Amino acid sequence: MRTPARPDPGAGQAAEISYTGMWDAMQAAGLTADATFPALPDYASGQALATLQNGLREARSHGIVIRGQLLTSPVVTSASPPGSPSQVGIRDCLDDTRWLNYVAATGRLQDNVPGGRRLVTAVVTRSAAGWRVTRLAVGAEGTC
Repeated sequence: MRTPARPDPGAGQAAEISYTGMWDAMQAAGLTADATFPALPDYASGQALATLQNGLREARSHGIVIRGQLLTSPVVTSASPPGSPSQVGIRDCLDDTRWLNYVAATGRLQDNVPGGRRLVTAVVTRSAAGWRVTRLAVGAEGTC
């Protein structure tokens, strides 16, 4: 019986580092709702980057900044192709309970509605530039 090729364990770790780095950059960008925050493209590209930037633009257009902490718990769900992956799937239950909207002009909390736990699925792809989150889907509050 033939043993299937095992994925490079480094690919999963590299993908997780990019994934958590993306959320760290998003937290920093949220402080000013800056869609052009320079660290975002270090960790995300394509649809994932556009999703993050659109959220920041939307917040800024409403005079909102986002402060606090996001808690991640990513799990690698897939790696392809086997043996030398260039694409890794990640599933997370992102906790944004402590990442809240504030009115930029006053610094006051926008409302008393905390976030929650959200199912996130992501695809992290290796390119010449390194590992980047290329696809990102963030579920509604309470989806995990």
